[in-house]
Amino acid sequence: GLVPSAGDKADLTNTNSVTTYNLFAPQAGVFPANRTTNVYYSFLYRFNNAADVDPAGEPIVQINRQNSGSAYTVRAFARSVGNQLQIGVGKTNGTVAWAPTLIPVNTTVFVVIRHQIIAGDFDVADLWVNPAPATLGQPEDNVPPPHATATDGSEDTSNTGPGRIYLV
Repeated sequence: GLVPSAGDKADLTNTNSVTTYNLFAPQAGVFPANRTTNVYYSFLYRFNNAADVDPAGEPIVQINRQNSGSAYTVRAFARSVGNQLQIGVGKTNGTVAWAPTLIPVNTTVFVVIRHQIIAGDFDVADLWVNPAPATLGQPEDNVPPPHATATDGSEDTSNTGPGRIYLV
């Protein structure tokens, strides 16, 4: 399961956008497509204005290959629903799966994504919004059901694997 944070942060403003990332895999091949493993990503997010978020959805975070500025494998999305927001997850060119939680504007939420890299099969992206603190650090067998799961979309068949988390 997701372990408590060890630090590192990146701040996003309207001027630095997709160039803001955190490199978490020091070299290619740490998480190759031919080895089954789970990789967890987490971040805090706060929306200041629902009117600025597309009701059809727009990316807010993307996980890229270790050595790529554009080839993503998983994205987190946001969309406005009236005066509130909703967060979802999707794989490359796949359908976004939306968590049912509606988030009021000016509320900071804790988002967790689990990228299940499944060797020889289709990867899965799971999402939790504000998971219960007691569930953090649990063995995989005890991780609670995700709030949203994305299964369709393109697969990363490279042996580079994920390695950069971008704020979009």
